Amino acid sequence: MRRIAGLAALAALACTSSTTNGPSTISLAILSSAASAPPSVVSGPAAAPPVVVGDPTSLQVGMYAMYISPNTDCSNAVQVADHGSTLTYRDFVQGDTLFTGTPADGSYPCIAIHMSDVIRFQSASAGGSCQVGPTYENDIYRDGETDWQDLSHNPIIGTGTDSVPANDHVWIIFSTDTTAAQAAGFSTHQTIYLASPLVVPGAATFYWDGTNSVTDDGALCGIQPGVPQFH
Repeated sequence: MRRIAGLAALAALACTSSTTNGPSTISLAILSSAASAPPSVVSGPAAAPPVVVGDPTSLQVGMYAMYISPNTDCSNAVQVADHGSTLTYRDFVQGDTLFTGTPADGSYPCIAIHMSDVIRFQSASAGGSCQVGPTYENDIYRDGETDWQDLSHNPIIGTGTDSVPANDHVWIIFSTDTTAAQAAGFSTHQTIYLASPLVVPGAATFYWDGTNSVTDDGALCGIQPGVPQFH
């Protein structure tokens, strides 16, 4: 079964808050750095540890919504971005903004991303199955997989394959306590460790170091995970 190690949002994100009275306005944006990108899963039936190829020049994630929660199990989550049924792509290398809003002041140790399970990326270096220029698509939740849940803990049924990706609406959960998130019902394969929470108000930056994250598994080009955290 495919193992997701990350997608988090995932990448390097910048979050700034206002100093005016009332709810803090924050803008969560991805830092413009080819060495800071969200992870995906290594694509294909890897029979051996993947070989490092280099950094990504682009990593596009199709988003539907984003939620933040004051609880490590992502309960009582508050929506901060909503694109409806429209798949809205965010490039986690080129510096796209994830959301701008006014969540209540406090600490948010869990982030939930509603997104497509088909991600797109480009490699800065050539090696193995990876070439410079082409856009690769990885289907991170495929046919036969049924262990993921949505934010309301309804099961998600995976479809698609590496050769024929299919768009499934999936949820990736970032938590400072993945044990709590998994105890609530989320799969170990959709939960990502968040090293520190988002705190509002106050300047914060959500980092994801994607240096050398592009890899070759002997069959397909993929991306390896990192550890996101707020500073």
